[in-house]
This record gives sequence, C-alpha cells and structure tokens, in this order.
Amino acid sequence: MQNDIKKLKILNSIELLKSIMCSCTLCPRKCKINRLKGERGFCKAAYPAKVFYHNVLYGEEIEVCPTYSIFLLGCNMRCKFCYVKNRAKKGSKTNAFDVKDLKIHLEEMAEKCKSISFVGGEPTVNILSVFETLAHISIFPLLIWNTNMYMDIRVPEILYEIVDLYIADLHFYSKQCSMNVAKTSDYFEHASKALKLASQNTKVIVRTLLLPNHIECCFFPIANWMKQNLPEVSLHIMDNYYSQNRESLKKEEITIAKEYAQSIGLNLYKEPFVNERTLQNIASKTIGEEIIIEEDGKIIFPNLTQEFLDISTFLAPENLELKIRKDMFIGGEKIE
Repeated sequence: MQNDIKKLKILNSIELLKSIMCSCTLCPRKCKINRLKGERGFCKAAYPAKVFYHNVLYGEEIEVCPTYSIFLLGCNMRCKFCYVKNRAKKGSKTNAFDVKDLKIHLEEMAEKCKSISFVGGEPTVNILSVFETLAHISIFPLLIWNTNMYMDIRVPEILYEIVDLYIADLHFYSKQCSMNVAKTSDYFEHASKALKLASQNTKVIVRTLLLPNHIECCFFPIANWMKQNLPEVSLHIMDNYYSQNRESLKKEEITIAKEYAQSIGLNLYKEPFVNERTLQNIASKTIGEEIIIEEDGKIIFPNLTQEFLDISTFLAPENLELKIRKDMFIGGEKIE
C-alpha cells in the first residue's frame, strides 16, 4: 500500500516539476532558465540528471545503513570545504551517466539495502530526473533526501509521502559567513523555512558541520534556533571538517560546541558504539579494489575490502572503537 502511495505521488508530481523547471525556481536563486531545453543555471545541473558516483555506503547514520547512495552532479551552493567537488568535476568529464540508466539497478538495490539515498551536489536541483527514474520501479525501501535544504518552499510539499527521511545540512547562520564560505548569503533564511516545513510531516536528522572560527557566529545561533523551533528534531554535530587549505578545526572548538549543545538541552544525535567485529562485518560486505588519489593528495577508498580493513587496524588502531564519522569513513569517504 505504501509503495502504491509513493508511486502515485511521484507520477502526479512529474508534470508539476516540469512546469517549475521550464522557468526554473526550484531553489531561492530563481534562475528562471528553461532547464528542459538544456539551459543551465547557477547549479550547472543537467537534465536529465547525471550520476558521477554510486555505491552502497555503510558509514552514514545507522537508521539508513546500508544505503545505496546516488551522487548527482549539480549544486546550488559553493561550499569551500565540499569533499566531493573534485570527484564531481572528474565525473562530469569522464564517466558520468544519466540517472535513468540506474532503473534496473535500483530494483536490485531496493531489495538488498535498507534505503536509497539521493545525494549531491544537491538532489533538489535534480528532483525531476529522480522522480522520472523512481516512477519505473515497483519496490521502495526507505528513500533518503540528503540535502542542503536551500530549496523553494514548494519542494517539501512535493517530497511529502515520497521521502521517508531528510538528512539535512544546516551549517551557516550569518549572511556574511554563508556568503564567504558557500557563496549563498541568504542560506539560513531559506534553509530554516524549508526545514520547518519538512519536519512537520517527515522525519529529519539535521547535520551541522563545525567550521573553524565559526562556533560563535554560526553554531551557537543554529543551536539556539534548533532548541526554539525544532526541539524534537535530532541534531547531528559533525566534527569531520576537511579543507584543502589545511585550515583545521581545533579540539577546543569541538568541546565548546558540544558542551553548549548539551547545556541548552538539544536533542543530540547519538552515534552508535562500533567495535572491531562490527567494522569488519560491515567492510566484508563491500567489494572492490578502486583507489582514487585526488590532485591535493587525498586518498579515497570507495570500496573497502576485508583485507584493507585488517591493514587499517594496524595503521590506526585507535579507530577500532570510534564513532563511524570521526576519522574513519566507510564507503566512498576519507580514511586517514
């Protein structure tokens, strides 16, 4: 029955999305270009949407894992710390393909995985292609919208009864900060509105990435806003900031942020304790030998094998009993 509801809502939304995209106003930038004719706005997203990476990930929030994650080209923000932008650039020049080509694969993954996650870039700027692809499958696991929430307020209503969980970013508060770091001065104004709408009828986990020198100007106000407006929504404080300019997050900043969040009684997301056996079981399910070395020297392991995990336990033994998203990431993310 739930599958039928999703399918019907998806089909009914496609024409509406086409009408929006013929003069695109999917996000607050309101480029008003005809994306159905191949025109591209600030997000640079193509139509049909392009996939630059897809894989089963085990290092996301425990509620969604294992999740078949589909990374789509195009984003309406320009975050300096974005760890996927180099891969996206390479994918756009080499092996990117239409998301519609995943139709058959989606059916298979829907049976094997707990969820399907749409990631970016930003999935919202590719929502029409996502819906056109989902319209061809009959089995729906949990559908996850991994988003920066910089979207038009119509989007949460369109996603209602289709998306089961938002994993929503909320990183910046002040206009100056969001402009300097992400070229999006009105980010919080629009993201907070969309977040409140989405949380009215859909489960949300909010991720806030701690940024160096942005605890007082961004984290504190975000924490206060969450307490006042979304006290029941889980806030996942992320301390895995990475920047190519070698700027780093200080341990004191992490401590101050987390202690403040606890002091005001935020509903903090609790990451599960992961021991060696759990990590090994997770890694043994992932097959592959690909290693990607970025231009800046960062090494990415999209797929972990059991053999690599065994080696990593000697390289970084302190990571054996560590939160999943601290220094060790599984499935397409950084491992140090």
